[in-house]
Amino acid sequence: MKILKIMSLFIFVAGFAARADLYVDDEFQRTVMTEEERHLPAVQVGRGSGVLLSDSLVLTASHATKNWQSYSMNGSTFFFGPNNARYYFKIESILEENLDLDYAILKINWQNQIVPPGLQWVKKIIMPNTLELDKVHSLEFFALGAPWDKIPNPMRSKGGKLVILSDKNTRFPLFFNAGVVGGNSGGPILASDCALLGIVNGGPHSLGETGFDGNDPNNPKSWNWGTPITSIYMVSPILKELFP
Repeated sequence: MKILKIMSLFIFVAGFAARADLYVDDEFQRTVMTEEERHLPAVQVGRGSGVLLSDSLVLTASHATKNWQSYSMNGSTFFFGPNNARYYFKIESILEENLDLDYAILKINWQNQIVPPGLQWVKKIIMPNTLELDKVHSLEFFALGAPWDKIPNPMRSKGGKLVILSDKNTRFPLFFNAGVVGGNSGGPILASDCALLGIVNGGPHSLGETGFDGNDPNNPKSWNWGTPITSIYMVSPILKELFP
């Protein structure tokens, strides 16, 4: 399949130099603005992002947890709540990690043992391989994550196409058209009802390159990719327990 050629373009979407001036508010990407969006189940983890599976479990990209023990605080919520508060947590341990699928599930402790009021986490997952392909392609979805150089301000990205590859030997079989940027790695890919489809892993553009903040729905070479929740579920005892 031609789409597999994308793998040769792989560049992790993390660790780029600070370039806040390059973020563009276009139809593919914008800063999270509403109170409802700030309560979506996404968090900042290290220099990447993650998604809450419960008030003490975070799913993220494995590469986003690199050197996690060197941080005094490993992550935080985005600004939300009546006072635009930001709540911090520390990683207690990595409960699961799979380098081939580039995912990790973290046990976290909130600073001062205070669980943020109104905290939301994923209540539903979508198993793409159980849906008909035309339904998968027509799903409305978006990605959510914290830009590496603008941590307090999460970015919401939307896209027009979602493609699931059935090849079990493909490392990242979920391709999507949404403008993710440095720091979005590990963040959730969510359906419009906030059901979890997968997590962001990378894309063909470095931060600041032409097309980094928006992708052509008709050009697979511009699509970003991630790990579908289906692949993680198959090997994750924790997910199977949470979503029997």
